[in-house]
Amino acid sequence: MLFKANECLAAQHAVDEHTKQGLIETVKDEKKKRQCGKKLNVLGEENHGPQFFSPATIKHAQNIQAAKTAEVEAEKAWIASNKIANAEKKARREVEKAEKALQHQLVKEAKAQIAAEKKARKEAQKLLNQQAKVTSKVMMKKKTTVKYPKKATVVQKKSVQFAEVAAMGGSSEIVRRVTFTGQCIKTPQCFMQ
Repeated sequence: MLFKANECLAAQHAVDEHTKQGLIETVKDEKKKRQCGKKLNVLGEENHGPQFFSPATIKHAQNIQAAKTAEVEAEKAWIASNKIANAEKKARREVEKAEKALQHQLVKEAKAQIAAEKKARKEAQKLLNQQAKVTSKVMMKKKTTVKYPKKATVVQKKSVQFAEVAAMGGSSEIVRRVTFTGQCIKTPQCFMQ
């Protein structure tokens, strides 16, 4: 029983394989037919019956097919040239963008430098103004001290009395003046004679 079932299955498998191979070959043949043949319906009419073409009609159909092929090729060339032109435009835009960025950076640096110079000038002017204020204050103090000296408040006035002391010596007599506290006052030579 098992042996008979095995034979039936083997036979069925062989039949299935043969059918499968036949279908694969049929599909390949159909693809080949579709690739080789072209419809030559030059007039654009539906004709379900057999068609007979004269050599002039075939030549006309070939010319139409060549024109279509040329048109397709021209369109492909136009698309390719557009791609090239777009790539060139893009490259130009990138270069312009880089140049604008560089110019913007240079302008920004120049503005920063000008701002730094202005700030430095302001700081220098501020220092000069501060120095001028200090100088003017010092000058005002000098002017006020020179012109209007402050009077010291004296509680008790001391009177200085001069005592002349004659010192004897040699041939001439030298007069010395001494203050009340005992300090000696020297008279300059120009007033001695």
